[in-house]
Amino acid sequence: MKIISYASILVLGMFAGCADPSGPLPSNLPPDKTFSYIKIDIESALVAVGDSVDLKATAYALSGDTLVIPPGELRWGVSDASMLRTDQNGRIQMLKASGGDIVYPWVSWTTDGITRSDSAYLIITQNREPIASIQIRPQGDSVRTAAPASGACCGVSVIARSASGDSLGLVRAPLTVDPGISTYDVLISYMGPTGVLFGLGQYLVHVRKLGPFWLRAETIVYGTLLRDSIQMFGLYPSSTYVTLSPDRVTGEITSATNGFTETIQPCGSMTFRNDRLQPVEIIFDDPGKVSGCVPGDATGNIDSLARNATLSRKLPAGTVKWTARVKGNPSTSVTGTVITREP
Repeated sequence: MKIISYASILVLGMFAGCADPSGPLPSNLPPDKTFSYIKIDIESALVAVGDSVDLKATAYALSGDTLVIPPGELRWGVSDASMLRTDQNGRIQMLKASGGDIVYPWVSWTTDGITRSDSAYLIITQNREPIASIQIRPQGDSVRTAAPASGACCGVSVIARSASGDSLGLVRAPLTVDPGISTYDVLISYMGPTGVLFGLGQYLVHVRKLGPFWLRAETIVYGTLLRDSIQMFGLYPSSTYVTLSPDRVTGEITSATNGFTETIQPCGSMTFRNDRLQPVEIIFDDPGKVSGCVPGDATGNIDSLARNATLSRKLPAGTVKWTARVKGNPSTSVTGTVITREP
């Protein structure tokens, strides 16, 4: 049996079972015995026709302890019986290629009135040509930049290639930061095939520090150990977004950034949106610094921002304090500060 399996990153399907248990909680069970979630020991894999997979499932209590699953109580199944065949012991047989589509085996267990399930996502290929390499591939031109203030960054994919250079599709691989840069806070999040941003095998990278760092992937494809790396760079975000809205209690103007300082890249933009009924005006303590970066950029104060309208100003350099106030009522206002800074 030749298969890739990864235990370091949880699949999206498992995430849905990690929250509050559905159904009534048994009142006679302590937390270390109350069923919380179940997960399969592998996540996703690139497999070939004829391969087989032996799956194992582990159940966890609210306390994090593992629970004993009595023999025969798990229910195993597959999403497409024409491509996968399973038995009640969790052994999966690959019958035909999936054509790049995702198919999955699943398991579920019900105890004390609570049911939990998990899935493993598979792509079945007919190709048995030896894998020559994997490649960490960034998503687009700008993915090498991170936004440490929010942690949001970018996407990377891990692609397997055959000896002839053909792409064999996205594969799963643990991604790690260079151990020589231990000060960097790097988190790889798998978004799953139903994820909003990326598909199978693609990852979001969260970085809260500035400067260069390396991502490294290491995986076993058909029994061959393969590695790749990519250097990325943490930068301040290129924009900040302010929504102006009425306070639910007082009705006065408020925003998510009231009293906070935002840091952006030079020539980054400040975008304001007005969710109030009344128009608002945006006053900068130094309008000369809000001078745009290329000809045609809007500059200076915003005289009137209508309801549901959005306007932006670019800040080439320096620190600017802004005040948003209801037009005609200067006493109702909210303030914030934006700093431009290179990493």
